Amino acid sequence: MKPSAVLRFFYCGKGDTILLQASPADESPDEWALVDCHLTKVSGAHWRVRDLIEREKIDRLKFVCLTHPDRDHYFGMSSLLREHFYDASNDQVAVDEFGDSGIEFTMLSAIAHRMGHEKITDELDELYAKLLAKLIHAGKLEHQPMTRGTLATTDFGDFNLLSLSPRATRVDCFNQQGVDAILGAPFSDIHAKREQTNALSVVLVLMHKTQPINIVLGGDATAKTWAEALEVWPKLLQKLNRTRRQFAAVKVSHHGAESSLCPDLYNDYCWGRRTIAILTVP
Repeated sequence: MKPSAVLRFFYCGKGDTILLQASPADESPDEWALVDCHLTKVSGAHWRVRDLIEREKIDRLKFVCLTHPDRDHYFGMSSLLREHFYDASNDQVAVDEFGDSGIEFTMLSAIAHRMGHEKITDELDELYAKLLAKLIHAGKLEHQPMTRGTLATTDFGDFNLLSLSPRATRVDCFNQQGVDAILGAPFSDIHAKREQTNALSVVLVLMHKTQPINIVLGGDATAKTWAEALEVWPKLLQKLNRTRRQFAAVKVSHHGAESSLCPDLYNDYCWGRRTIAILTVP
């Protein structure tokens, strides 16, 4: 009997690259999704992900999620989508839905430019302005900001995808700062604004539709972000008429950084010796 889902965590240095595979119970073809990507050549992830796509003949992604726009979570995403899931001849993309935290890429580009990171500015423009935004505006790609309490419009096999973070008001506050204000701000303020993106990470839950299985992927969520996410989790369970609040697996956020450690997550929402903790480190 095939498992209902397989999660593949690729070694990619300091970063996250997660490829999800779902096998629906009705025997329909397997479905695939991508959460973050850091496809460096030095780590081999650049080649290993592409080899898997070709070996498994993956020609469509149900869902792509960029948990937050730090370079070690999106590097190589644009080229991967273009090479394997984008048809330039008719400007079509084989991705059903793209989810992110809702941060405006123009703000991120301005921050990178103000910090003197022109290469990062170019990478953000390649992913958002030249690919995603064009497809979204043309109605060829469904875009869904995965703010707190959002349920993805597309199912993933026998799983629903929902988010516990970030708060929409916090994302709006970040976006409303204005490009001009950022370009004219002191460097110390710009660095602080860049660090805010971790607090705006999507905390993504894969919830099985019928079985009591919940898997949570925390991006680079901070301890405060986790605390807020866990506040809304019981409310969402009640709304969805579910009772199992524990997580079968947790992707530890920010590669195990102390600033992202939330004891309540492990003490109250995980099983001792049963919950799997996945730690992505270089």
